[in-house]
Amino acid sequence: KVESARKEVQATRDEVQRWQLQLPTLQDALRAQEAEWLSQEEGCQQAMLDYDNGKHEHVKLCAPTLYDQSCEKACLSQLDAGCGVIEGSVQGEQLGNAGGVQIGCSPPQQSWILGPEDQSSQCERITAVQQPVSAQAVLFAGWLWQQTWGPSASWERRYFVLESGDAVRSARLRSFKEDPTESGNAQEQLDDAITLWDAVG
Repeated sequence: KVESARKEVQATRDEVQRWQLQLPTLQDALRAQEAEWLSQEEGCQQAMLDYDNGKHEHVKLCAPTLYDQSCEKACLSQLDAGCGVIEGSVQGEQLGNAGGVQIGCSPPQQSWILGPEDQSSQCERITAVQQPVSAQAVLFAGWLWQQTWGPSASWERRYFVLESGDAVRSARLRSFKEDPTESGNAQEQLDDAITLWDAVG
């Protein structure tokens, strides 16, 4: 083991000596390369900057011309395939704030093809080709008289809304003491609601 270690030490010394002999030549080569680079550094840096800026500008000008071939347009054009169907009727449709789910437009990011554009412009462009569809609709809405029962039976004026049904949901007759389209605080009389599938004569 001692002999092996001595040979390893000698080999390492020989390697160090070999590189020491090459050091002056390598230093001369380094100085030559640095001199060549420093003489054109400013021009090269500007060329790289011009390339990056030019690439960005080209994409900004070129991308909109390819919109008809883009995935974004294909997505917005898939109306036959349908979008999400919203449960309930449209909020504000004869029901004011008592309607179904409120529908908003909040794109996750700007269109990189047609941008930059603000959210309002983007939403206007999207809703021009995609309109929300609700599963239910208001078939009738208006004031009627409802008879109450009990010791103080009387007739009371109620605002009724007949909401349509579908294959999996019954139509419902809903009632309010106030017109929900005029009062944001109109409370639905939940105990008086009638599910037509369950209604009996």
